[in-house]
Amino acid sequence: MSDVSLDAIARDPARAAAVRAEDRGALIVRAAAVLAALGATMTTARDAGEPDTLLTVAEVAPQLGLSTDYMYRHAHEFPFFVHPPNGARAVRFSAHGLARYIEERQKRQAERQAE
Repeated sequence: MSDVSLDAIARDPARAAAVRAEDRGALIVRAAAVLAALGATMTTARDAGEPDTLLTVAEVAPQLGLSTDYMYRHAHEFPFFVHPPNGARAVRFSAHGLARYIEERQKRQAERQAE
């Protein structure tokens, strides 16, 4: 493995050019793991400090790049769907759950790109 570390690149981004092509993938995977770990602590801190709010389909759909029609039809499939009390038919989603879902998707995307 190259003798250029993530710490060295963080201090001087120009050092990234010195990383051998065969070592870049491993460094990217390690950087993605660090980002995921840091992101997880941010989510936990946010959840502990802020009350959760319920979002409507119209608020969630644009954040996921989906249509409101799709969100209504597939609401129960999302892990952040909130079952309304008393059998109400309103469709609502947890804001904290949505944030975690988006962060997980971004993390998986970064990991796939690093491969």
